[in-house]
Amino acid sequence: MPGKAIFMIMMGGLNIFIGPIAGASLLRLFNDVITRNIEDQGLALGIVVLLFALRFKRGITDIAAQHYPTIKTRETPDEP
Repeated sequence: MPGKAIFMIMMGGLNIFIGPIAGASLLRLFNDVITRNIEDQGLALGIVVLLFALRFKRGITDIAAQHYPTIKTRETPDEP
């Protein structure tokens, strides 16, 4: 179970609050789809997690925030 939590956070990203939630949803979706369609679920899910770790090192939400500036976290305004 602790390994899955780390993968969820890795997939989602750390810099945005909704990142781990997105990672949990994504891992759950992949797990359900792989379990229904592939006989060797452990190998297939491991390959998916490996591809995410190699391709999206900062997570899906961090990549999305980089491409869409409106998703980025709000910066606090300067006080006079």
